[in-house]
Amino acid sequence: MIRLLTVGALFIAMQAHVAVPAKADEPARLVSNQIQTKSNNERSASQQPAQLNAGCRSSISSNDSCREVPEGRENSVRITSFPSVTIANKPKTLLDHVFDWGPWLFNLGLLLVGAFQIFLLYVTWTRIRKQAELMGGQLAEMKSGSQIADKSAAAAKLAARAQMLAAKASLLTVEMIKSKERARLVLHVPHSAPSPAMIIEDLDQGTLQPLEIKIAVTNEGNSGAFRVRAYGGVAATPIKDACDTSAKFRLDILPIIRVATSENPVLLSIQSRKGDISSIPAEDWAAVRFGEKALHVFGAVAYDNVYEGRWYTPFHFVWQVNRLGEDASDVEEEWRDISTAGRRIKKKKKDQKLN
Repeated sequence: MIRLLTVGALFIAMQAHVAVPAKADEPARLVSNQIQTKSNNERSASQQPAQLNAGCRSSISSNDSCREVPEGRENSVRITSFPSVTIANKPKTLLDHVFDWGPWLFNLGLLLVGAFQIFLLYVTWTRIRKQAELMGGQLAEMKSGSQIADKSAAAAKLAARAQMLAAKASLLTVEMIKSKERARLVLHVPHSAPSPAMIIEDLDQGTLQPLEIKIAVTNEGNSGAFRVRAYGGVAATPIKDACDTSAKFRLDILPIIRVATSENPVLLSIQSRKGDISSIPAEDWAAVRFGEKALHVFGAVAYDNVYEGRWYTPFHFVWQVNRLGEDASDVEEEWRDISTAGRRIKKKKKDQKLN
């Protein structure tokens, strides 16, 4: 602060280079004396011709200098003495005082204005410094608030993730409980080979071989199955060919299955509800017996349970005869399960549309 005031005072003092009043008073006095002297000389010159003419009239001398000279001619005049000069001290007016003290007052005003300007600059500088300190504090608070917000967001994210994991765990628990308690019908592979019945002669399809096939159905859940419906079919295809499982008919099965264990299962016969046993052409059955074709038994069971909607359980079993030698009795018979997993389905008007 002291350095700023010193620099301002030196700057103002360098600008104030006018003369001091003591020295400025002497030229003013000289000018006033010169004006007074000139005025007296002019007044003496105007009175001199009258005095000379009077002297000439009273003089009895015949000197040529007393003669009157016609107008328009030059004549020499001898001056014997100089006129007296009076110097009068004229009093100073208001304008003189203004000229004397004006520079001082002007310099003093400049000094005051400069000091006031320095004061304003100091006040402005202090306010700017305070504002800078306040802004620095606000910036620090904002950074602290941002860090707190980031930590809060991270904590909220962790909490949300924990809630999501807890929700998933709860859902898994509920699903486990449902899966344990709901009805689960399981269709087991037949334990015996297909039993052929008497050959049937059909006018449209030719010679048919009826087959009696029974599948054991058990309920591995803790609740009952309702509105049970079954569909199935039988077909013989070459061993390496795929089987078309779309040709199914409705099977006869109990509509409600509550308790069905492996010791006391529900037997599902692959026959129509009218009692018609499933049959295949006689030549296809002969090809199956010789190991040239495989017998496919396929279908599905649909049912409701108390926890979930409609459930769909497909089944697909393959009976195949493998010849081990040339002897007709040297064969190996086996059932293979190629069923797909069961799944939950949406309710439909007709279960026949299920594949």
